[in-house]
This record gives sequence, structure tokens and C-alpha cells, in this order.
Amino acid sequence: MIGKILADILIADSDVSGSVGDKIYPLVAEKGSELPLVIYNIDSVDPIYTKNEWVGDDCSFTVKASDTSYSSVTTLIYYVRNALELVSGTYSGVKIRRMKVMNLIEDYDPEADAFIKTMSFQCRINEY
Repeated sequence: MIGKILADILIADSDVSGSVGDKIYPLVAEKGSELPLVIYNIDSVDPIYTKNEWVGDDCSFTVKASDTSYSSVTTLIYYVRNALELVSGTYSGVKIRRMKVMNLIEDYDPEADAFIKTMSFQCRINEY
């Protein structure tokens, strides 16, 4: 559920979609996809319980931006951060409490000649 919400938020953001179009993928990009693009994946969904009931899920996820230049991938991950950071509300019936940035990792893929920035986030879901 959280994956579809991430995709919807990123696609709806004019800066992100203006940079990558519809090239926003879960887990892995489609074969032959051209840069720039964005890949997201869910790292964990950890349920939270009180003595008698479920009260929510703590979710961790990463969003990876890839492009051919360091400058452009830096701009793209900035757009991703602006689209997701501190988001809260109800999306597709799912109540999300504040998405927070946890860290950023940079990388380079010589085979794809791509600069990569991976940003990790956490949020809490209180209702499905």
C-alpha cells in the first residue's frame, strides 16, 4: 500500500514528474529505461501493538534517483525530498503521519554511467 502512495505522490509532484516523466518504478527500472529515473522500495513495515490492539505500522523506505550528471541527480533528489518530506495526511484511505528523511547515500554505477543518490525515509501509518 505504501509503495503505491509513494508513486502517486512523486508522479503528482510537478518538479519530479517534470524531470523524469513517468519513469518512477518500484524495486527496479524497466529494462532499457533511459535516465533520469526514480526507483523506490519498501525496506520494512514493522507493526506497533499496545497490550490489546494494533496502533500502527512504522515504515522505512528508500527512493533512488539516477541520472547522467552529478548536478542533475542532485537536483532530482532535492525534488524527491521536497515532494515527500514531512508529508502527512490520508492517501487512498491510508493515514500517514509525517514522512521523515533519515539519510542520503551517493553512488556511481560505471556500467550505466549513472550518478545515484539514495534517500531513506521513515513514516508511521495509523490507519488502513
